[in-house]
Amino acid sequence: MPRKVDLPDYAWNEEGAKRYARESEKSDMQFRVFFDKLAAISAGDRILDVGAGPGPLTARIAERYATAEVTALEISPIMAQLGKEYIEGKGLSGRVRYITGDAADNTVLDSLGRYDLICSNFSLHEWDNPRELILRLRRLLSSNGTMLLHDLRRVPWLSWIPLRMPMLQAVRASYTVEEIRELLYGIPQSQVNVSKDPPFLLTVTIRALED
Repeated sequence: MPRKVDLPDYAWNEEGAKRYARESEKSDMQFRVFFDKLAAISAGDRILDVGAGPGPLTARIAERYATAEVTALEISPIMAQLGKEYIEGKGLSGRVRYITGDAADNTVLDSLGRYDLICSNFSLHEWDNPRELILRLRRLLSSNGTMLLHDLRRVPWLSWIPLRMPMLQAVRASYTVEEIRELLYGIPQSQVNVSKDPPFLLTVTIRALED
């Protein structure tokens, strides 16, 4: 398995976080596949966005599902504060709540309740113990709920590129489809699907089966 990467420096630096937020707001490409996958899912009334970042993606989720209540969980206090401000600026604070906390913290997860849709975009490769965390998140799914994890995918040829750009480093630290399938094998009462998306993306869909 590849070594997981730490959260990028801009997650803890106000100037860098603001720059990332501006870039996220302008970039449709990084959200396109994510929303294509979401289109096939019934989101229900309660949505949890794990690793929500500074707000643009969470806001788009809330706008797409106009009757849903959305919880945004973000480990970086700086990112979470930017997210709250972004959500308020979009007039969505009545339906979206931002929580600063670590998804690996059971106390945090136990306080959240249950959800019809749990989603995460570009954070799976940063999780220290992804199977354990996914099992914890799985317990938050309502009956017939769905978890959608969209992330980078490691491809062999990137190892030959002698660059240390943050995106390339993250891709190198990500999983292959085969590794994810092995990682998630045997998750109880769940239907798991892993698909690859060009150029180096993957999507994990976990559907809760009725008890």
